[in-house]
Amino acid sequence: MSLKNEIISFIEEYVLESKSKKMFRKPIVGFSSANNPLYEK
Repeated sequence: MSLKNEIISFIEEYVLESKSKKMFRKPIVGFSSANNPLYEK
């Protein structure tokens, strides 16, 4: 399993196992490059 898929799987499982079902919706998981020049702005 790739790191990306492990992160997504972890977040989805965390939400599903949460005691407060009303607190979460289906998670949106996104990734970006640390080399993106916009991080410096």
